[in-house]
Order: sequence, then structure tokens, then C-alpha cells
Amino acid sequence: MSPSSSEGFDRVVSCSYIRGVTKVGVRFFRSRAPRGWRARASVALAVVSLAALAPPSPAAPLASATAGCPARESTIVDPVWSPDAKQIAWVLSCKKAVAQVWIAAADGSRAHAIARNIPFLYQLAWVRTGGLLYSVITDQLWRLSLTGRRSVVVSEFQPSAQRIPTDAAGDRVAWGVLGCACEGPIHVKSLFSGWTKTIGTNPRFSDGNPTLSPDGQRVAFERERCPAFGECGGSAGIWVSSLVVGGSRRISSSGGNSPEWSPDGRSILYDDGHGHLIVVSPSGRRKATFPVEGATKSPAPNFAWSPNSRNIAVWSHDALVVFGVSTVRRTRVTPSSIGQMSGFAWSPDSKTLLVSAGSSCPSLWLVGADGSTARGLLRRC
Repeated sequence: MSPSSSEGFDRVVSCSYIRGVTKVGVRFFRSRAPRGWRARASVALAVVSLAALAPPSPAAPLASATAGCPARESTIVDPVWSPDAKQIAWVLSCKKAVAQVWIAAADGSRAHAIARNIPFLYQLAWVRTGGLLYSVITDQLWRLSLTGRRSVVVSEFQPSAQRIPTDAAGDRVAWGVLGCACEGPIHVKSLFSGWTKTIGTNPRFSDGNPTLSPDGQRVAFERERCPAFGECGGSAGIWVSSLVVGGSRRISSSGGNSPEWSPDGRSILYDDGHGHLIVVSPSGRRKATFPVEGATKSPAPNFAWSPNSRNIAVWSHDALVVFGVSTVRRTRVTPSSIGQMSGFAWSPDSKTLLVSAGSSCPSLWLVGADGSTARGLLRRC
């Protein structure tokens, strides 16, 4: 179902599947009511102070004004780094749910749009060998070249809540089913060879929000019980399945959603639905618990592993905080001058976070992972 205008696209209900479309700035977000915290009618963004942090450096203006997308009617979201750390990319969301994709050098120079007029763009990713990928809320996954050429790679793609799930090589991608479809399964596809493998076909469960292990050999996902077709009967926890030998194993003791595999493959992070993030081994042994009550719920990731797997960044209470995995130490890294956050991404070396922010003045910032530095990179005003 493709809406003809953003005003008319409020929700689609099919088999108890709900798409809650929330306008944050001028971007439209989707959530699924049965999937824990994603049943939100709105996302509140506030400005909070950080007296301990020195005033950040100002950002350079993004001089290339875009026709039909003035600064006060746009939002910068979904910032990403290239795997080699030489470039960055982001989505410039314009009015009426139309978006553009921009790229620049890592220092913010040579910023330019490579794609315009993309309707209902939901998530952006920059993966090794696979390049730029983006999903749209009409259930498609696209590849985008640096010259702006677009091609569909999955025609019936159900986005995950946090990010586009790929392996470390950028070859394999995973997706789940519509909420309460009661048919399973999880699908995994090779973007290069084209093969597709199905995980879990038990009609008593609905599986979604997958995350792939770095080697692409295993997939973790959340599962819901289906007492009858089209009916959800509550969370059945987080499960792990092997693409090689098959079979599934539950790794969470009570519920859970939005699993994220660590880049080193040794741990899985998930939201327990009760104000905590839990770190477990792939076998289910608990390693750490992080209190994150009030974490922002949005399609931009609200928590993410650092590439070295030593830290976890969490968008909490409208600020970005970093937890040490081994110490559970919490450090706030964003200053109040950044304003309303709209997304973040780790640098490949795990030392810096690229943060998008601003409502009246959309901007990009580089923030130190230890909270010691904050530098404005680009702004649209």
C-alpha cells in the first residue's frame, strides 16, 4: 500500500500489524505496536544541559542549498560512516516525507547530494563491499551508488527497529515478517550471489527484528507467540539460529526485543522491555545489565555497539551516553548546545560519534566517545 501523500499516510492495519507514523521534525517514523517499546505515538526531544563539557566548536555552514528543501523544513537523520572512515553520509529529510542522501569527506568538506526525491526513506547504512543501502517504509531495500544510481535488492523487505541487519562483509542481509503474521520466518539473502535462506517456519510464532553475526553464519531475532493466526500472545524472547546446521535456541529468560550482535561476535545486546539493556553470550549466559530507563525510541538506532565491542552508545533522555561494557560506567558525551538529537553513528575506530541534531537549524557534530570534545561539522542555517 503506497500512500499518495504524507498527510494521508497515518497507518496501515493488516493482521494486527500497525504502522505508527510519527512526525519528528519533518521525518516520518514507523513502529509496530506488538514489538515492545516501538508502540509509541510520538517521540519527545528535549534540550538538556551539560555544564562539565567545554563549549563545542561551531559548525561550518552547508552552503549548497537544496531546491524544495529549505533548512527550516528539513531534518538531518541517519548519519553513517564509510567502512574506511574516509567519508560520511546522511539523510536530509524534507517536507512531505521526501528525502535526499548526502555524502561528504570525513571532515565535512565536499558535501553534496547524490540522490533526491526518495519517498518514505526509513534507514540508511554503509556496509563493506555492499556500499550504501537504504530501506523505505513501503517494504523495499535499495542499493545506492555514490553516483546516485539506485536498484532494488529486496522487494519485500521488513525493516528492523534499529538498523539494516547485515554481516560484517556487507554481503548478507536479514529481515523478518510483518508483526503477528504468524508464519515466521526470518529471511537471509546474499546480495552478491542472490541466494535466500529461511529460518523458522513455525506457525505458532512470529519472528522479527533479526541481527546477523559478523560472519553471517548465525542470526538472532525476537519472537512472539501466536495463539491463533493474526493474534499475538506476548513475547517468546530472543532466539539464536544457525544458518549452517539450523535449529533455534532461546537465549533470554524473560521477553526481550531488538537484539544487536556485537562486532566481535562474542555478545548479543537486547532491550528487556523494562528499562534495561542486557548483554549475553550467544549461548545465553548473562554478561552485563545497563539501566537505560527513558531511552529514546526511534528508527535511528537508540543503542549501538562500538566497532571494537568495548562500549555501547545509548540515546537516553535526549542525550547520548556511552557505557563501558566491562565497567558498566556511564558517560554523557553530548553537550546541550547540540540541541535536539536526531541520530548518531560510531566512527570505525570507535573514538568518535557522528551526531545529527537540530530542529530549526539541522546540523552534524563530531563528539568524542569519552565526552571530552564536541565539534560542529556542518549546519544548514
